[in-house]
Amino acid sequence: MGDQDISARQARIWFWGLFALAVALRVWTFRPFAVHHPDEVYQYLEQAHRLITGNGVVPWEYRLGMRSWLPPLLLSLPMRLGDAIAPQSLLSVALARGFVAIIALAPIFAAFAIGSRISRLHGLVAAAVMAIWFENIYFSGHILMEVMAVALFLPAVALIKPGVSRRTLFIGGALLALAGLLRFHYAPVLGLFAAITLGKRWRDWVPLIAGGLVVMAISALVDVGMGQAPFGWILVNFQENVIKGGANRFGVSGPLAYFQMLFLRWGPAAPLLLALPVLVARRFPGLFWAAIANFLIHMAIGHKEYRFVWLTTQTLLLLSALASVDVMTDALRRWDAGQKQRRAAMLMLVAGWAVLSAALSTYDRIWPNWNRFGARTAAVADAGRVRGLCGVAIHDFDYWSAAYAYLKRDVPLYFPWRRGSADSFKVLAANAPAYNVIVAFEDSRRNMPTGYRPVRCENDGNERICVYRRDGGCEPDGAESELLQTVIARNHL
Repeated sequence: MGDQDISARQARIWFWGLFALAVALRVWTFRPFAVHHPDEVYQYLEQAHRLITGNGVVPWEYRLGMRSWLPPLLLSLPMRLGDAIAPQSLLSVALARGFVAIIALAPIFAAFAIGSRISRLHGLVAAAVMAIWFENIYFSGHILMEVMAVALFLPAVALIKPGVSRRTLFIGGALLALAGLLRFHYAPVLGLFAAITLGKRWRDWVPLIAGGLVVMAISALVDVGMGQAPFGWILVNFQENVIKGGANRFGVSGPLAYFQMLFLRWGPAAPLLLALPVLVARRFPGLFWAAIANFLIHMAIGHKEYRFVWLTTQTLLLLSALASVDVMTDALRRWDAGQKQRRAAMLMLVAGWAVLSAALSTYDRIWPNWNRFGARTAAVADAGRVRGLCGVAIHDFDYWSAAYAYLKRDVPLYFPWRRGSADSFKVLAANAPAYNVIVAFEDSRRNMPTGYRPVRCENDGNERICVYRRDGGCEPDGAESELLQTVIARNHL
């Protein structure tokens, strides 16, 4: 089964149908308050908000200069638009997340282009898998640099191949460079992909490198404009996280941890998704070995998170989709199937991928996490809408949920926290005159300082967070040590 069974016109119709399905799935599951990882809030949304308003919490990475300002600068564009359309609303946050979700659709186009090098059927199945895979849907609306980097890397893979125009290679080089800047840990494997793909075709290297240099020059100008040495943040990041072991504070795992994560995510399908890519590795050696190298590099890093190997998992998924078409076509050839049978088999193959995706979304327990931590950030947004607000305290849950990007009010933000719930309640009560709104779990109601009453609660299925309010104004004198910015600086957070 190949291009003789699917015309170019039919392929376009099928592709745009799949793309419409991908958009519908992502809109259906979009949760504006959901947070997969704190980096989404403090490293990106909050810093973009700070660029726009000058107001925001500064985490340790930005205090030490170990992060690029390029991601917050990019996010500030849709956030500015949101503020211009609906000031003091959360449209800015929704547009920033939507901006990332749109970029995250790029791998669908890339998969179709890469697969079409073999046949239109390969392209359609690859695009379908990238469109409906549960992890792709889940991560699409999360502001994570791994997601954005891979969303640029795969289109670069689609563009970079021997024999294409210099302009195409220039664009491919620019995409590779931008992907490497968004997630600099990927830079070595991006270079490996280019080296394997282009080899000794030196003339092709010139436009590829030129495209990369243009993007790097823009990034360097952003660094200088923000008071940093060009690319100095990479050196500081390496020094703080690797040499000094700063990232180890957030957990250290053994070298096999990523295998455990893959089997947790992919369940019984893991062996299949790890084996299938081998069948097409000779056709796409640069892509295959980039995935393997990325996995090995991250295995050697102590602090491990599943999102860190997103380039590997997405590449393996894409290659598995292509290999599944080869397996199916070989079987149909042996059975001497007719055209109708071949078309039915194609639909069954895509349906099989859809069933597998749906089953794993339940197996992996992702479904309850679609709105993970959503109640917390939504409650902070509710606090910002309280009339007469003059100070907000966050109590008994993670500090990073309290961001000015959600609060949208320039008022003092407190985090009266001590180890042990009893001590925290004492500190909360002792500093109560400094704020007139407290955001805390519903279970904390009986321990609220005198005069506070719940005005609204948020529930995301996993937890229930309430906004408590008291009448009157705020007297901040004496509570400076409990300001959120002071607390996170004191604890090097």
